Parts: sequence; structure tokens; C-alpha cells
Amino acid sequence: MKRTISIITILALIFAVTLTACTNEEPDNTPNNPVDDPIDNPNDDPADDPVDDPTDDPVDEPNDDPIDDPDDETNIVGGDRGDGDGIGGYVPDYFEELKCRQAIADTAKSLLGIPYFWSGTTPETGFDSSGLIYYVLRQNGYENFPRMIVDQVQTGVRFTDYDKLQVGDIMFFNMDKDATEAGFGGIYIGDGMMIYSPYEGLTVCETDITKTWWREYFVFAVTLDY
Repeated sequence: MKRTISIITILALIFAVTLTACTNEEPDNTPNNPVDDPIDNPNDDPADDPVDDPTDDPVDEPNDDPIDDPDDETNIVGGDRGDGDGIGGYVPDYFEELKCRQAIADTAKSLLGIPYFWSGTTPETGFDSSGLIYYVLRQNGYENFPRMIVDQVQTGVRFTDYDKLQVGDIMFFNMDKDATEAGFGGIYIGDGMMIYSPYEGLTVCETDITKTWWREYFVFAVTLDY
């Protein structure tokens, strides 16, 4: 009987010691511990939050679009807009002028070989000097261009510098070196060449106006309003 009580006493003591050891054990530091949980701590400063800044969005700004701006006055071939008055002006006007000038020269070239005829103004009858100029200009839209040379010299802008000659300009000459008014004329076609209708017995032809004779009898030239 005493032995049984001793065994019970010993078991009771072991149980007590075991229970004490369990209650003193440190808590397990597992991932379920809320302190170590990676969920955002409500006490954290929101300024430290790594959320992307919307201003850093790499989407292109509308103003970076390379599409041409119709209001951009530099968006033209050749640079800024000019005043639109011929050479040095707005580029499309410049090319339109060149086109008109070349058309005048081409019309004059198409009449090469037609006989001189005093007072003539058509390919059918022939041309005198002013009649040739009159016909060529009328064929290129200058419907009010005058017939007589005394009136033709009053058109456009007058100048006397050979270096300023351009295709389509009208040149005037006089056999009297001291004359200030024109006696006859022709159409400058570029590269130092002019087309004119000389006199009876000859035909509409090209001539080199860089030669001394032509320079001596040159009075002035006229550039038209293109």
C-alpha cells in the first residue's frame, strides 16, 4: 500500500514539474506573428509608401507629338514665312513665280523661226519686235499687256543692271546709244540669251546679249508682276 502511494506521489511531482516548464516556455516566433507580418502597418508614415508617382508616368505628353502644327509658321520648305511678294517671300509664291517666268520663256521658244512681219502679232502673220512680246505675254495670262512698245516700257519694274536679269524679263534697246527710250525689245530666257524678232528678212531667233554690242545699246529691262 505504501509503495502505491509513493508511485502516485512521484507521478504527481513529475506532472507538476512538466506543467511548470510548459508555462515558462517563450512564445514561438512564427510568420503568423502580427509584428512580423508584411501587411502594411497602419502606423507607418504614408510618405514612405513606395506607390508609383503618377507624374513619373512615361506616357508621351500631347505637345511631344511630331505631327505638324498647322499654326507653326516655320513649318515650310525654306524657313520662315515671308511677305509673299515674289522671291524671298512665302515659298509657294516663289515657286509660282518661277513657274510663270519659265512659261513665258517656253512660249517664246515655241515661236522660233517665225518670220518677221511689221505690225504682226500672231504666228500666222509673223511678228515685229513689240508684236512678239505682246503675243507671248497675252498667251501667259497678261490680258491687258499693251501692244505698242511705248506702252510696254511702262509695265512692271524698270531696272538697268544686267546682273539682275531673270527668266521672263523684257529687255529694251535703242540703236542710238544716247537714247533713254526703247526702240525695240525681246524676252530674256536665261543663260545670257534673249529671243526677239529682228527685222524684215529674218525670223524670230535667239541671241547672246552678253556680247558687247548688246550691252552698248541696252536701255533698260522690265520685270513684271508675277
